[in-house]
Amino acid sequence: MDIKELIARYESDESLELEFKSAAHGLPESLWESVSAFANTAGGWILLGVRQEREAVRVEGVRNEAQLRQDIHNLMRNPEKISREVCGPHDISSEKVDGADVVIVRVHAASAKEKPVYLSGNPYKGTFVRRNEGDYCCTKQEVDRMIRDSNVESADSAI
Repeated sequence: MDIKELIARYESDESLELEFKSAAHGLPESLWESVSAFANTAGGWILLGVRQEREAVRVEGVRNEAQLRQDIHNLMRNPEKISREVCGPHDISSEKVDGADVVIVRVHAASAKEKPVYLSGNPYKGTFVRRNEGDYCCTKQEVDRMIRDSNVESADSAI
């Protein structure tokens, strides 16, 4: 799916699987909350250089898209930033839209064994989930459930 299809598909609305982020001044810090949320929910797409306004989507583009993509790749592999790499080598790309560079980040849903995907080394403060068009910090109970579900051996099989 290309970027114009993504924007047209959602007709200017962010959703459970699509997030727009302004990145005119560099990599937005809120990018990582969305990466965690998508990974802990159902996966999704983040479009950097696109901003949702009241009733429309505005493509503003990014500066130095090649450096921005490299920064994302570098930070994606940094365990001090995010607990698990959830984008593969072909999941971060860029396209021209209306003459502006837009960076596309495809985030895959983590399996139950890989969750929680969290930020800054702290699952209890850095785990997010996606609800409708927003990223929400998980409660302790939600994180505990993810940790329990990630165990290879079920609690029922233990004595």
